[in-house]
Amino acid sequence: MSNMIARVVVRTTQVLDKAYDYIIPDGLDIKRGQRVIVPFGKKKVEGIVVELTTSSPIAELKEISKVLEEEPLLTEELVDLAIWMHKRFLSPLGACVFAMIPAGMDLVCTRFYYLKKEGWEETIRRKDPGLFLSADIDRIYQSVKKGVALDQIGEDIARRLERLDLVYFKDEWHQKGVRPKTKKGYVLTNPQNAKTKKQFSVIEVLKDEPLAVDEILEKSGVSDSVLKTLEKNNAIKALYLPVRRDPLSSRDIKKTTALKLNQEQQEALDEILDGIGPYLLFGVTGSGKTEVYLQAIESQLANGKKALVLVPEIALTSQMVDRFVARFGTRVAVLHSGLGMGERYDEWQRVKNDEADVVVGARSAVFAPLRDLGIIVVDEEHEDSYHQDDKLPYYHARDVAEFRAKWHNIRLVLGSATPAIETYKKAVEGKIKLGVLKERATSQSLPKVHIIDMREELKAGNRSIFSRDLKVALENHLSQGRQVILFLNRRGFSSFVLCRECGLVIDCPNCDLALTYHLENDRLSCHYCDYEIKSPKRCPRCRSLYIKHFGIGTERIETEVLSTFKGVRTLRMDVDTTRRKNAHQKILDSFRAHKADILEYLTPLPP
Repeated sequence: MSNMIARVVVRTTQVLDKAYDYIIPDGLDIKRGQRVIVPFGKKKVEGIVVELTTSSPIAELKEISKVLEEEPLLTEELVDLAIWMHKRFLSPLGACVFAMIPAGMDLVCTRFYYLKKEGWEETIRRKDPGLFLSADIDRIYQSVKKGVALDQIGEDIARRLERLDLVYFKDEWHQKGVRPKTKKGYVLTNPQNAKTKKQFSVIEVLKDEPLAVDEILEKSGVSDSVLKTLEKNNAIKALYLPVRRDPLSSRDIKKTTALKLNQEQQEALDEILDGIGPYLLFGVTGSGKTEVYLQAIESQLANGKKALVLVPEIALTSQMVDRFVARFGTRVAVLHSGLGMGERYDEWQRVKNDEADVVVGARSAVFAPLRDLGIIVVDEEHEDSYHQDDKLPYYHARDVAEFRAKWHNIRLVLGSATPAIETYKKAVEGKIKLGVLKERATSQSLPKVHIIDMREELKAGNRSIFSRDLKVALENHLSQGRQVILFLNRRGFSSFVLCRECGLVIDCPNCDLALTYHLENDRLSCHYCDYEIKSPKRCPRCRSLYIKHFGIGTERIETEVLSTFKGVRTLRMDVDTTRRKNAHQKILDSFRAHKADILEYLTPLPP
């Protein structure tokens, strides 16, 4: 077989665990990471080229139908990463490859029909007169002259017109969920055609570059009719300009400069910059790890390199982004699941097009298409939220970050005040470098921690969910006008529902886990598969009325706070209150503005 062969991972409704071989037709220049259209069964589907070879165990191969972009969608590194993830985490190859691409970029095909022959009536009357009864032929004829989608004329009519050789079709592929956002603008074509003073003012505004209509009107002070006249006279030409959906457009972030490091911080920074491979930065809370990250990244940017920073959850992303944007400005891109689909697409494209040098994001940001990486930072590296085990592909972002650091031969910084056991063991054994920050950057003492045995509280007659010590502390802080954050790692009102008559715990039929009670909608919900039922008043098994809710979630914390501390203002941050876009930021901004006294916070929030 003389032709080169491409191994292609195809996107179908089922996640596939292998690549398929296709012949590369003469004249097609195919690269790894390119997006192509290939025949698959009776239809054509989208795929990503993951390997080029000269031989295949399959005797008869089909050809690649089309190349969608001239430049590969995925870099060589990301293709290697997908193959490594497939082997390392035993995740399907298809899931690993398409995890590299943001949601909404999957392709759909629309078939358009065009006129092939004029004068339909005679042909239809002779060969298929029934068409006149089945459809409005005149209307379809006018539509097909311009080009019409299959769904607008119907499959049966389209096939009959094809058989009569009256139409031909073209398949056009486009992204299903998200497209570049544009707005109308104008560019100069023949400025000498301008005649009036107002028209010349538009020409002056457009002399350097194309501008959007609203910008032209604002800068020139003319009305829209002047633009239409200029366009009619061929002095200017309409076009559509790209518009960036900026997730940070509503934020007012003031620029900052590097802080002076203490001795421990400076030593850690020097070690980070003086080597490659994993480096555990083991620093107590408040020891200034973030400032070390910032200055290490600043050094890499000065050398023309880029940086990737991972944080374990969206709520922390917001705070970290503020710090990084304040230091590096528009060079920062944000990637996490809380962004709108359009925002995420635009940020991903900025990174791919080398328009951003620093990426800050949660777990999935580890797949950012950064070239020339100089450093990777995984903050709070011990957090479980870096491990995706609830959907495909399964992976641990810390391990993926280590692969990328090794691929680029760069430093990977793992930061934590409480490192994962496996990370700390590697550091102690000398397998990875260890840096320790024992003191807080501001020389403040660490807060005192009190562990309260709630069994003793119950023996003392305290049936509240708050210990006596916590209640006193809350009362003291609130009386002084100070704010309080209450952390809890469970959402909902109660963690399970139990029948005290027969002992039944109502669980999920899909996951075999106890359903969580949500007071807000009086429903029991599974937090893994989203199965949901109305909360029963009687036991489903024995029909007893002795049903009781057990356990504590963020909803119950909020309810108890409001009933215990009259007049207190509360905010709750959990999955249920942060479903809407920018909800995390709005809640945090409200709390910073002292619009609430107590914040009930689910930790960790999903990445």
